[in-house]
Amino acid sequence: MANGTTNRKPNKPKARVRASWPWALILVALIIDLFAFTWVREEYRRTGYDISRLTMRNQALLERKDALKIELARLRSPARIAEIAREQLGLKMPEPEQVRALP
Repeated sequence: MANGTTNRKPNKPKARVRASWPWALILVALIIDLFAFTWVREEYRRTGYDISRLTMRNQALLERKDALKIELARLRSPARIAEIAREQLGLKMPEPEQVRALP
């Protein structure tokens, strides 16, 4: 100190901190990328399960639709309607003298 110079320590820690910022940013970017990649894979997997579940539900609904079409055809059959009219409602075909022609 006698010659007018001050005894300063070099700023190596600050220089080290400045040099580590780019690496820290790269590390943060990689971590964010890892989380994004994991989230996308999870959404992809979940979407696949949803598609599989909905495909099975669609198949079950199509089978139910076919069964209901068959049941509707059975319920609409003229033979069944005539049987219900005779047995449950007591209806019968009219006699020829009961039929009137309309002008």
